[in-house]
Amino acid sequence: MPETIRTWKETGQRTFKVIVTTCSAGAALVSVLSFAQSHGLILKPPTAGAQGAPGKGVPPGPDVSWIGVTPAADTATAIGDTLHLTARVADAHGATVVGAAIAWSSDSAAVAAVNADGSVIARGPGTTTIFAAAGSKLARARVTVRQRVTHARIAGDSVARVAVGERRRLREEPLDARGQLVARRPALWRVADSAVARVDSAGELAGLAPGRTTVTATIDGVSVQLPVEVRDVPATVALQSGDAQQAPAGHPLARPVEVEVLSASGRPVAGVLVRFSPDGLAARAEPAAAETDARGRARTRWTLGDAPGRQSLAAAVDGLPTPAVVRAESEPVPENVRAAALVEGVSGPAGAEVQGDAGLRLTDSLGRPLPDVPVRWTARDGGSVVPAAERTDSLGHLRVRWTLGPKAGAQRLVAMVGSGRLVPPLTLGATALPGPVASFAVASGGGQSARAGTQLARAIVLRAVDRAGNPVPGVAVALAPEQGAVPDSAPVTDSTGAVRVVWTLGSSAGAQRLVARAAGEVAPLTLTARARPHGAANVAFLDAVGDGTVGRTLPAAVSVVVTDAYGNPVPDALVQFTAAAGSATASRVMTDAAGRAATRWRLGASAGEQRLTATVKGTDARATLAVRAVAAAAAPAKKPAARPVSRTTTKPAAKPAAKPAARTASGARAARSGA
Repeated sequence: MPETIRTWKETGQRTFKVIVTTCSAGAALVSVLSFAQSHGLILKPPTAGAQGAPGKGVPPGPDVSWIGVTPAADTATAIGDTLHLTARVADAHGATVVGAAIAWSSDSAAVAAVNADGSVIARGPGTTTIFAAAGSKLARARVTVRQRVTHARIAGDSVARVAVGERRRLREEPLDARGQLVARRPALWRVADSAVARVDSAGELAGLAPGRTTVTATIDGVSVQLPVEVRDVPATVALQSGDAQQAPAGHPLARPVEVEVLSASGRPVAGVLVRFSPDGLAARAEPAAAETDARGRARTRWTLGDAPGRQSLAAAVDGLPTPAVVRAESEPVPENVRAAALVEGVSGPAGAEVQGDAGLRLTDSLGRPLPDVPVRWTARDGGSVVPAAERTDSLGHLRVRWTLGPKAGAQRLVAMVGSGRLVPPLTLGATALPGPVASFAVASGGGQSARAGTQLARAIVLRAVDRAGNPVPGVAVALAPEQGAVPDSAPVTDSTGAVRVVWTLGSSAGAQRLVARAAGEVAPLTLTARARPHGAANVAFLDAVGDGTVGRTLPAAVSVVVTDAYGNPVPDALVQFTAAAGSATASRVMTDAAGRAATRWRLGASAGEQRLTATVKGTDARATLAVRAVAAAAAPAKKPAARPVSRTTTKPAAKPAAKPAARTASGARAARSGA
């Protein structure tokens, strides 16, 4: 019995292998037929319920009356899942037809594909129909591919980095069990710290404040998290230190340049790359780029370029339109600077602006102009200076308006190049010329006096000066004495603005005048001197007194005048009156300012001619007055004129001129007549 059972088992196994082999071959044939049918190569099998022989074009096989597919409907939850369908073929008696050829096909290969053995592979979401055909019979099974989310991810980096104020769209990716994307699954978004970031329902992430948080996306109950890092965005880069330094050209600055990067809210931003770019030949920054520290600061060392003048360094941050600019002054060095005046020997009126180009020119040792170099000016001799600019122009020139000081002569203007500590100062010279004559006056020698007809003891100095008091040389002066004479009537002022007037007074005693006129718009100058008379040389009685009565005083005073050799009255001369008869009430009388002296004469007791003599002390001058004395009863009705009886003169020390000589002769004749 066991042997029989074993025989039946082996026979069954062989039979099963044959059936399986036959079914596999049939299934393959059905797949081929299905492919051919789908492309119109053969006719479709008859619809379900049709009876009779297999459909046209289907290879002949066992008599098939029915075919069915198990399961009639199935669902795949992941792309790539495999479902197994089984087809049963039966004959008219309901018996299973072994070896019947089955052709499998899918209504939508994009949803699911079916193999020849009835295994269905999910290709995409949706529903499709799987057909199994045997002979003229056709069976259907409905296959649905509906992905189920088993896990998820958020596309992109492992950390979502956004800046404050920046928005970024996050993309969720739900996955099925086989890691395939699941389409059309809305996510529920939330963020752990809403003060740091915000996320909306569409997954748009917005940075609010610097910090770290986590964003979570939940899809069909499956959640995924992503770290979020919100950083500040640089909004400004500002200079902190190192500006407005000075150093010799080509040398490093003493202090580093430091800048600070801030956000729009004014917070320091760390980790920002700052690039330092100096201008100028051979200038450099070390380092050329640096990241900001926790305080938002970056620093560098700046070595200036070779050219003197202003230089700049820009500190720039990517994304910011405006860099921070640092400025420094590159000091000129003596070995590479040449300074010279634009024009040598300029001049101008004292107190006025110089004529011509006043200023300097700066070049290097090769003669190339040095622009943008600062220059400071100082007028040393009371003037003033106004530069056209603070720095040299593109040609290395700098012009100034130089107003000279009020003092005529050489004046100086000092130019300090740069700070003045390295390059020696340049001194420019100019000549201040006196202006037009503004004043013409006596400098010395005024108010002199001398004897008439003689030269003044000292020359009178006249000086012409301008408005500032500077002497004006070369001014023609016209001299016109009203009395006396000068050797040069048209002198010219010397370098001190002076002329010396040698004046010989006229022969008339008293005030004398000389008019001096200087060229220009100044009033003429009137000089005065006083001519003193010489010593007494003549004395003469003046008005006649008529006859007198013996023993009585003449009714009128007896007067004399004392003159010098030129006939000028001599004051303060002592006149002595001597009466041959009678007496003079005042026998010693000093002449007054007009050279006159007077006395009263009392005649003697004897009738007849009586004489009164006047002499000048210290001289030989003498005059005699004769009067006839008569008795009182015999006095005539008309008195004859009395007349001097004698006059004596003495010669002066100097030889008298022609006119005084004539006057002396007349005096001699009068004396002889008196005698």
